[in-house]
Amino acid sequence: MPELFKYDPLPSPTSIRLVSLVPQDDADCPPMIDGVPILQLALCTVDLQNSPHYDALSYTWGSPFPPEDPRSEPYDGENNKCPVMVNGRIHYIGRNLWEFLHQQQRTNADLMKEAAEMLASGLDARGRTPLMRAVKAGRVDLTEALLALGAKTEAQDRKGKTALHHAVRATKSDFDLAELLIYHGADIHARAESGESPLDLLKDDVAVLMESLRKHLGGKTLPRGLRLSEQSPMWIDSISINQTDIPERNSQVPLMSEIYSKAMSVVVWLGVEDESIHIALAALRESLQPWVVCTGLRDHGVTDLDIAEEMEDFSPKNIQDALAIEKLMMRTWWSRTWVIQELALARHALIVCGSLTSQPFPTAIILGYLCAAASSGPPKKERLAAIFERARFSGVHGIEALMLADISFRTSALTGQRGFIIKEVLRNGQAVPSPSWGRRLSLQNLGRLSWWSQSSDPRDKVFALVGIASPDPQGLRIIVDYSMSIADVFVQYGHLFMQGSPEPIQELHRGELYVFEPLEGLSYVQENPNPHPAFQDYKAELPSWTPNFSAPLSTTRIWCQKFSAASDIYDSRAILPHSDPRVLCVRGHIVDKVVALEWIQDTGDVYEDGILPWLDLIHALHPIYPGGGSCIEAGLPKLPENGAEPWSDESSIGIRTHATVRNRFIAQLAIVS
Repeated sequence: MPELFKYDPLPSPTSIRLVSLVPQDDADCPPMIDGVPILQLALCTVDLQNSPHYDALSYTWGSPFPPEDPRSEPYDGENNKCPVMVNGRIHYIGRNLWEFLHQQQRTNADLMKEAAEMLASGLDARGRTPLMRAVKAGRVDLTEALLALGAKTEAQDRKGKTALHHAVRATKSDFDLAELLIYHGADIHARAESGESPLDLLKDDVAVLMESLRKHLGGKTLPRGLRLSEQSPMWIDSISINQTDIPERNSQVPLMSEIYSKAMSVVVWLGVEDESIHIALAALRESLQPWVVCTGLRDHGVTDLDIAEEMEDFSPKNIQDALAIEKLMMRTWWSRTWVIQELALARHALIVCGSLTSQPFPTAIILGYLCAAASSGPPKKERLAAIFERARFSGVHGIEALMLADISFRTSALTGQRGFIIKEVLRNGQAVPSPSWGRRLSLQNLGRLSWWSQSSDPRDKVFALVGIASPDPQGLRIIVDYSMSIADVFVQYGHLFMQGSPEPIQELHRGELYVFEPLEGLSYVQENPNPHPAFQDYKAELPSWTPNFSAPLSTTRIWCQKFSAASDIYDSRAILPHSDPRVLCVRGHIVDKVVALEWIQDTGDVYEDGILPWLDLIHALHPIYPGGGSCIEAGLPKLPENGAEPWSDESSIGIRTHATVRNRFIAQLAIVS
């Protein structure tokens, strides 16, 4: 048995380790354990300051499937421990990562074989090279393999066209193919016999994008090699970081934002494929409406047996698409906190699931649709995010993907493919882009927007966001330190969270700006029936004002920004310093006092037997409100949600019913009085 792999210390603060697959000769017999061939990996050390060429992997350490899925069983306990060879020595990795590496090794071997056979076939009847034919077919993967084998980007067919000419005319993957060719030396100014260059064939905004790629390269070309080859290695956290060395983890985690932002591509691994993946990935680029309707029905308890009947207005294909997307969204990658940073910082992101790959531009379109869905719907309609959030209370996934896409687009510079897509979305929504787009968000807003994400270590709900957060204007900082307890991390972050954030968050369709107000964070302090397994005793460990950042919300937050009481004193500082970090000291203004409490009501109709006790409660109040006028006059405008009329479209059905009943009660009280 070979020795266990041991890490050497990293030579500098900006050093990282990169992983590649060791090339296998068919004649060689690879090392075996229990009769099974073992993957062989090479691990090399580079310095980020030297601008190395590499990709980065985004994946889940545990099962790619939710715990309730029977397919999760092989990823539990000792099953989630697979041996590989790293620099000739044994190392253990998670099963999900092993499946990715194994799949990539097979994919690379198949592509290189196909590319070699294609090169051997030579030119076709029109004088087109194998590279041109791969481009015409929209095969990004095969194009990359041909380039790795030395295919020439400057070759011309009988009409003088290069592969890049064919790429910008292709109906599929034109962005990705054109970028790939430019990165490997294709000339955007090369002219065919017609006199046209590839740049001439592009629309203005796309031409600007392609020109920016050329300038970004600065006259250089990238190394040619398939993913995880020696020429194109990959940064993989569980291998690249010595996970047993706490000081190294503490130093590498803050570096991850730079690692992902400098990677050529971020590869999203969703796990092994199933029969519905190709349907879901295609459907996400078309229309989300069937999935939205399906999600709303799930929230009302509609099962698979009744879903077709309830969605009778949709075609069988639409229903199949909705169910496939629903199944895809159950995969754990969408809800993992670390992927927020990994996706937001990616120059290019592509989704890989088994043998299927969604290239960067189709992936950007998918994320663009999800980002648009996360924002408000058209005026007088309910926000789609609200539908998904309510469904999440019932255990239906989807809100995680919407929030993930929303953050990744908001925090990415409005350049490249994402910039192109988000500008189109804003233009179609007739909204004027606010300065909040394309900038880093505050750590407070990141925590709020990513609330539904999850992490195996509760502290990562905070630490995973530090690398993409903007500096706090008051100089408050969160230091990544895994020697701190969960409670200490949450209390420290809680102080920052309660400050709110003045930066505006723009909703796409309405163009409205949302601000995270001071003390709004208190609406996230909730009873958590299913706390994180590593933080079960959160009530005893956290102060009463500190949210449990590791637990999902259990009910809709009680907060409304349209209430404006004491707005004239808003400029005063809400949070005051205190010597005890477990104490939240706030500046207060006495506006009223609580003299009686009402019993807790369930949602839905209020029956007659509950009316009289409520009338007795409010009838005992002092008839004159401290601010002047009667208590009835003071309370009436505040009962409907957001100050809207009880029957308006802005009120949800539950609040509308509740407010209408309350108004009747007040009318009865006025008569009794």
